[in-house]
Amino acid sequence: MKRSVLLEVYEEFETVTFYTIRFSDEEISETDKFFDNFNSEEFFEGMRILSREIEKIIEVGAIERYFRPEGKLRSSLWALPLNVEGGSLRLFCLRMHDGILILGNGYQKTDVSYNNDPIAKSHADLLETIEKMLRARLRDGRTVEYQNKYYEHLKFEITL
Repeated sequence: MKRSVLLEVYEEFETVTFYTIRFSDEEISETDKFFDNFNSEEFFEGMRILSREIEKIIEVGAIERYFRPEGKLRSSLWALPLNVEGGSLRLFCLRMHDGILILGNGYQKTDVSYNNDPIAKSHADLLETIEKMLRARLRDGRTVEYQNKYYEHLKFEITL
């Protein structure tokens, strides 16, 4: 099944621009789905840890040391938070560079690898697909990056 996915600015700061992805036939972004899904007392500590990590990124940018590597070799797929003490939540993201971070959806970690969780794997696969398509557009000039923002051709047709 083919679906359209939009890459949209989520929040802009001096040091970093956060993007999110949203299916064009849905009103809520994948990032907001994550926050809505885990907005309960049960996940309070995990959300507090995640918020603290995001605040660090806002201060200094999307520096690599704040992320957990999650993807395949040469992938920009990472997860927050880096420090897993006291929290089982993982928010997948594409760290394009220090100034651009694309936030996706996430999951509650219950296994050693996200590959063993079909929902988590689908979130990771979606981001990796978007990354491949975005990098191709950046290379051939269809999408332009200027001052930590992307311009032009930010709609992607993907097969699920």
